Amino acid sequence: MPVKRRTILAALAAPPLLAASKLLPKPQHPQQAALAASLAAIPAGPALLASYLGPDVSAPLRDVAFVYDNAVALIALWSGGLVGEACRIGDAFLLALDHDRFWHDGRLRNAYRAGPMTAPAPLPGHWNKSLQLWSEDSYQVGTASGNVAWAALALFHLAAHDPKYGAAARRLVTWLGNYRWNHGITGGFYGEEPNPTRLAWQSTEQNIDAAVVMQAANDPRAAVCRSFVAAQFDSARGCFNTGSSPGPTALDANLWPLLAFPDAPKSWRRALDWVRAHHQSEGGLGFRENPDGLWAEGTAQGAIAFYAAGDFKMAVKLKAALIPMAGPDGYLLAANHEIRTGLAIGPNAVTDDFRYYPWPSLAATAWTALADTQSNPFLI
Repeated sequence: MPVKRRTILAALAAPPLLAASKLLPKPQHPQQAALAASLAAIPAGPALLASYLGPDVSAPLRDVAFVYDNAVALIALWSGGLVGEACRIGDAFLLALDHDRFWHDGRLRNAYRAGPMTAPAPLPGHWNKSLQLWSEDSYQVGTASGNVAWAALALFHLAAHDPKYGAAARRLVTWLGNYRWNHGITGGFYGEEPNPTRLAWQSTEQNIDAAVVMQAANDPRAAVCRSFVAAQFDSARGCFNTGSSPGPTALDANLWPLLAFPDAPKSWRRALDWVRAHHQSEGGLGFRENPDGLWAEGTAQGAIAFYAAGDFKMAVKLKAALIPMAGPDGYLLAANHEIRTGLAIGPNAVTDDFRYYPWPSLAATAWTALADTQSNPFLI
């Protein structure tokens, strides 16, 4: 069985239903059931889940399993006592780590092909009709630091079940520390082997991720990453900047510090006031400052963060906003309509082409499962 329930608010104490649920072998929440059902539809063995479902998903994102999305799904399954299902995703990470078609230095790609994990690890791609060739997405086959950190975080959760997962998590942490630093972790790599583009920018979100897993691995560089995060707190406005690149604030960068660092300074709680004032949209929360729509994944994150802060009224409001986002199968739409993040996917992009669409989303479903059980994924 998984380790003790990582309840996000110790002062609340787990209500009887939550405390008892970890003793039950089956999911008690619709989103956990949806994740388990998706895994059950894949042949036995290591597997990754598709990040987006449905006929409207564009070709470059069809049958793509993003590592971050699957890491959150793993933790959501683990927190619900679904050990076998969580280990299937964990085993897929281990297999991909050892059987990349080129890299053998402790990194994972940003995404793999959804379904059974085999050797060599299958990468996503699609047939490009206009060019008449098989095409791979430069972001998907690259490696972002935050995604590596989230895979390590998920594996650290499984370490209590089998030490092999903790060993793999430490390999990922070692990779994080083995390339150029600039007062914290940098972005990673974009593009295919053998010479992907090194990303020199730094993000608050990725340094949060790295700080947590480096702390778990007893890596002293955790303090460096946390210092970067602390430096991004704008005391004049009471919010966290996105990182080294200027731009509007991002929702996760203002929620995750409060979840990742239980000993965070009290002043950081002002970020929740910023979220309330600048990230509300259509009943929930949006990705960017002054958003143009509801981002389900971030709304679920907000529900967890406001619960943790003791603002139950706001947390309940956000959870209520997620109800109409769920389909009959338990999956939630990523957004209530196409929304902009203000961010670009790659270093050569000329527009803010990173957007969310109203497609059934693995990340939104997994974060909602965590919100339903009041589980903080950053606490190992």
